[in-house]
Amino acid sequence: MRNVKPVTRGFFIGSAVIVVLAGFGIYSLMSQAPTHVLRISHKDPELEAAIKHAREGLPGFKKELAAPKPGEGFAVKGTFDTVGGHEYLWVKKPTFKDGVFTGILDQQPIAFAKVKGDEVKVKEKDVVDWLIKDDEGVRGMETEKILSARQGH
Repeated sequence: MRNVKPVTRGFFIGSAVIVVLAGFGIYSLMSQAPTHVLRISHKDPELEAAIKHAREGLPGFKKELAAPKPGEGFAVKGTFDTVGGHEYLWVKKPTFKDGVFTGILDQQPIAFAKVKGDEVKVKEKDVVDWLIKDDEGVRGMETEKILSARQGH
């Protein structure tokens, strides 16, 4: 019997990028399994603009993360390299030190070689989105707003 890898390079199409959405789970700090998987182009102008906007807000996010208020929850969405491109995944309960966020992977990856619940590191330059959840709601989630709209949510 031959040994079959669960994910191969042939699984991915061209320059496709995998984006995993946790749907409702994101709003509760991603406590649910992913409900949707989207493949998107590396050159998606709308998402590139959302990522740029999210990165512009990262200094404020880090400031709040350094001095959290009771009841606040934090997460960052990072870029993780895989054999077929990038996978974008949410990381909850992040800490920040020396240009790196460390936290708990909150989604089951499709191609990234970790599992939900593993500790992972995301360099600040690899963050594409963030969120802060508090009593007033959720802030951030610039890429999720676009992806959710595309999915009709």
